[in-house]
Amino acid sequence: MTNKLNIWNDTTVFPHDSFRWRGLDGSEVITHFPPTHFAQDLTADNLRRHWDEYREKLDAPTNLFIYGWGDGGGGPTREMVQTGRSASSFPGLPNGKLAFAEDFFDNLAKQSADLPVWDDELYLETHRGTLTTRADLKKKNRRAEVLYRNAEIITAFANLVGYAQNQDEINEGWKLVLLNQFHDTLPGTHVPAAIPDIERDYVKAFEIGNRVQANAIGYLAQQIAHDNADVLLFNTLGWERNELIEAPHQPGAAAIGFGNEPAVPIQHYAGQTYFRVNVPSMGWTAGKFVAESSHPTQNTATFDGHQIETERYQIHLNAQGELNQIVDKLYEREILADAARFQVFEDDPGRKFSAWDIAYHLEEYTYPVEQISPWTLKTNGPLFAVFHAAWQVLDSTIEQEMWLYADDGRMDFKTKAEWRNHCKLLKAAFPLNVRTRTAAYDLPFGHIERPTHRNTGFEQAKFEVCGHKWADLSEGDYGVAILNDCKYGYDAKENVLRISLIRSPIRPDANSDIGHHEFTYSLFPHTGGWREGQVDRAAYGLNIPSLVYQPEAQQQGASLPSTHSVLQTHAEHIIVEALKPAEDGHGLILRTFDSHGSRQKVPFETCFTLDGVAETDLLEENPVPVEHTGSQFHERFKPYEIKTHRLNF
Repeated sequence: MTNKLNIWNDTTVFPHDSFRWRGLDGSEVITHFPPTHFAQDLTADNLRRHWDEYREKLDAPTNLFIYGWGDGGGGPTREMVQTGRSASSFPGLPNGKLAFAEDFFDNLAKQSADLPVWDDELYLETHRGTLTTRADLKKKNRRAEVLYRNAEIITAFANLVGYAQNQDEINEGWKLVLLNQFHDTLPGTHVPAAIPDIERDYVKAFEIGNRVQANAIGYLAQQIAHDNADVLLFNTLGWERNELIEAPHQPGAAAIGFGNEPAVPIQHYAGQTYFRVNVPSMGWTAGKFVAESSHPTQNTATFDGHQIETERYQIHLNAQGELNQIVDKLYEREILADAARFQVFEDDPGRKFSAWDIAYHLEEYTYPVEQISPWTLKTNGPLFAVFHAAWQVLDSTIEQEMWLYADDGRMDFKTKAEWRNHCKLLKAAFPLNVRTRTAAYDLPFGHIERPTHRNTGFEQAKFEVCGHKWADLSEGDYGVAILNDCKYGYDAKENVLRISLIRSPIRPDANSDIGHHEFTYSLFPHTGGWREGQVDRAAYGLNIPSLVYQPEAQQQGASLPSTHSVLQTHAEHIIVEALKPAEDGHGLILRTFDSHGSRQKVPFETCFTLDGVAETDLLEENPVPVEHTGSQFHERFKPYEIKTHRLNF
């Protein structure tokens, strides 16, 4: 139940009051939008208007009037209760009775077959600024979600070899993270007085999560026969990944070896040591640095001040330092239709809802963004090349490192900004050489497609939309995605895909987003659509790098192999979102989902013999046994289905 889409929409009128809301996987939720504002005084006029404006009178001839004193639906007054009793039989008013909301929804569910269906997102045509306001909280939220996912998975790995950690301590931290997803905290619409409490919660949440993860990794490392390795790498994603690893600086090292494989080259930059290696699915591998390398010296890029060229890309820079042209040499594709650039807009929707809203006239006034430091080559080696540039807009500055890779099509833009101007919105715009009527956006446990045109009022209203780790424009055989590590606001109009980076409203916090920002977004060209191009995996890779651990000397009695996979799914469309100790302490809980909208039977393989497998609900209850053989079991997924399994060992 919400009334926002009926009362607050600024462009269109939502067509239903009582309906069935259908999700990506086809499941439905009984939904009711009261036709007038909540927290109304229970008067004869309000009751009559509430019934007159209700649109499902024939399909579901009952609606819900929520009353109470104060903004937000506080408790009823004595006068309201008396009015409600009197109105139940008053001539000229709709019949009414005092009851619980639960009773209303139980009755509405009985009439569900007659209700209309809304098979799409419930998009609120206002409060679009909450996707970007208070970038620091968005970043902490994303980092905390990743940390606790990793901490649970590493703890589950360790539990397999006798670690006694249960879920209680992890849950203590999870509750702090979830508390700050409250609708005025994470959106950045809280009052300044709340900031100390929010900051204290995040400090404690990160302390708990880091401690749980560190203890589990330390225990697990003692069980791994790593032959006095210099680094252990832990991959918590459900697929083997070839990944650029960032490790603490290793002076004098020239390469690193993993098991019996030939040593791979390394590259030093900014006090860190980098190398690229395959890390097993949901597992680990151990590496040892060596002082000599058999690899010839080579560079990733060439640069003449105006053009950058790598094995994959040819990039032309215009006089303003903008990426004016990008050619994908591998697929012979021109990626850009015009220069990619920063855009800064006057962002003043009115003082009342400054932190909440982005005005529809946002683009009427823009500010020039001037390059104050040209692109320079910072490092160039066998694994990557890094270029640096800086810009100024009004009193704010933006610095950026563009990372190009020898063996990866991702182009990373690692960005630092000192933001000093109020009521401004910064976007990164990419006019793409792609023709499509829809853009795809990452959402939790799936994705959503939205039109890139503005044919109707519904489409015109979606000039700023939500996405999580990626957004993509693709045509038949090629596409381009924007990935990010902590942003949530996007827009796509025709062939221009943009990501919102910073906005600085003035109410309720006069200094919201004024200060230092650090974030990364990436351009990810790919062949085929986003599924074929594995955009979802690329975005997970950006957000969840492998964990790097420097082990102590080899322990006696260590029995786990130095390279090992705990779990494999053998399916490109299945994402492992969680592997955790069960809440009741018995076994591990595996949560997966289909990210592509497929309908397939998926094999799962573990590194341990299964004593039992059961599918449960999300609360880890109501188990249904699943047939298994040794360390394997199969499960059939419907499109976008989320499945939870209890694994006993």
